Amino acid sequence: MAVKRQVALLTVFLLAAALVAAGCSEAEDASEHVSVSRDGGSVVLTSSAQGRSDVKTQFTPEGMLPAVRFSSFELSAQGVSDLYVYGLAPTGAASVETIPAGTAKMQSDGTFLAVIPNQAQAPLPSIHWRFLAGDGTLLAEGDGPTN
Repeated sequence: MAVKRQVALLTVFLLAAALVAAGCSEAEDASEHVSVSRDGGSVVLTSSAQGRSDVKTQFTPEGMLPAVRFSSFELSAQGVSDLYVYGLAPTGAASVETIPAGTAKMQSDGTFLAVIPNQAQAPLPSIHWRFLAGDGTLLAEGDGPTN
């Protein structure tokens, strides 16, 4: 049992070191063209690019949080190929981090948006995410979409 705990602690330490080395930090504005909001029980991701109508995708979380989804939008005029990680964070989450590293923003209503640059074609199960409380305590983590 002690060996398992040591391996788990080492894994968390290495993951944290990788995030720091990759420069993953919270951004003041995750994206100037993409936003996340709530509409009743649904979480809505909206892309607003100049010269075209808004594009929206949404889902209604079921079960326990976190609820994590992925999306990308064709913005060929700007050459954008970002991957958007969005959804609802677990209660008490103050930040979300991703591997590969992205910029993230948490909102007071529990929604979040993380933008991973140049990852639109990344296999979704390979995207790792984790939610941290204000004191750095790990609240939830996983790979790929959930809920």
